[in-house]
Amino acid sequence: MSLKGCAMTEDKSANDSSTNEKAVDSNKPNIPSISSYGKKNKSLDYDKVSTVLPEEFALLLSNFRADRFTKSDVFDLKKIELMLDLRPGILNNEEFYLELHDCGNCGKRLEFSDFVYTAMKYGNHSRSFIVHTLLGNKLIRNEHRTISCTNCNTVSDKPLNYMTNGYGCCNLGNI
Repeated sequence: MSLKGCAMTEDKSANDSSTNEKAVDSNKPNIPSISSYGKKNKSLDYDKVSTVLPEEFALLLSNFRADRFTKSDVFDLKKIELMLDLRPGILNNEEFYLELHDCGNCGKRLEFSDFVYTAMKYGNHSRSFIVHTLLGNKLIRNEHRTISCTNCNTVSDKPLNYMTNGYGCCNLGNI
């Protein structure tokens, strides 16, 4: 398995038109409006995020089973770039994984863009904090989380595992 690392951009105003709910053309993904994300948690600072030892993160990666995850495709990466106000294509070589799970309400297969949406809307994380977490140099291990569907806002019925090259969670028995 080959996973790649993580970084972030500055937060823009809540009225950023790059994240309109309706796609302008068929090549642009439909993503929820940033205006619905609410207040950002200003206390989160990437410089203060704890890192794990490379050996601990290597153990996490060694237990990773890709067949239990949805890997972000080009379309999902484009949605993430739009949500995070990143240059088109900047995430093309990144690999983001979310545990296989279908929304209990609308049936949509949850993807890593749903994870990012949840972090912005419910975790009150700024775009900058998310980008830095995803693309930065730190090795970060967190707990698995419930994820909100970007189609209908339904929260997953269980916490889901996720993985990137430098950021992941985990309940080791489920990855």
